[in-house]
Amino acid sequence: MMTIKSTKLLTLDEAASFLGVSKVSLRRWTNSGLLACHRIGPQGRRRFDLEQLKKFAERSNTGTRPASEARYPLHRLNSKLEAEPRPHVCVYFRNPVEQWEVFRRYFLHHYRRRQPTLYIRSASSEARIKEWLASEGLDFDEVTKSGLLQLLAADQTYLRAGHFSADAMVAFVRRMIIRASSEGYPAHLITGEMDWYFSRAPGVEEIHEYERRLNFLQDEFPEVTIVCQYDVSRFEIETVIEACCSHPLIEWRGQLHRGSL
Repeated sequence: MMTIKSTKLLTLDEAASFLGVSKVSLRRWTNSGLLACHRIGPQGRRRFDLEQLKKFAERSNTGTRPASEARYPLHRLNSKLEAEPRPHVCVYFRNPVEQWEVFRRYFLHHYRRRQPTLYIRSASSEARIKEWLASEGLDFDEVTKSGLLQLLAADQTYLRAGHFSADAMVAFVRRMIIRASSEGYPAHLITGEMDWYFSRAPGVEEIHEYERRLNFLQDEFPEVTIVCQYDVSRFEIETVIEACCSHPLIEWRGQLHRGSL
């Protein structure tokens, strides 16, 4: 972070340099109320108080955030319910912009708590994921080197043997969970883009059997959150409905719903 000795209000550029984040992130945080700012002049230019920025940086470094972060999807669940569902979520989106908007809260929630994410990509390129992180003021190389984000491709995971097997994939996920726990991360996030289904590889019809078995895996590891990403512009309605029936939780258009499990 840069050192600023002046007591004047900081500009957007100065505040971004002080926190070591992008101006895009600052705009998003102020728009959402996560970070306070002053509005100056007829154009409402953002100005930032240095002491408030210091407090915000301290909250970020300790992994705590203001109450507004209760927007994290799983915080919306009714805590009075006797039995909370397993944290296995099916998220729906229609394009890459919606994809990041729906998934970013899951990722940032874990990242800010220094809890790692295993991201299995299919349709998304590494370059696209870099752009997503950059929009949050995060450097892809730093995040991956820290171990807080691990990227794997579908052909390294779902289709590693040239075909899909629910047995093999559940065993793989279990190994990854055990590995992360042995490294001191009992709570972490596993997410997968489900577009590999369209590879027409042998065994892809086991996709929903795999999803159902992940629920039993979470009985063993309830501290792990699993997010399955479905592009509804590509999947047929029957597959979308089946996904609703195999997940305890569904997120669509910013709303979290109970699945039909």
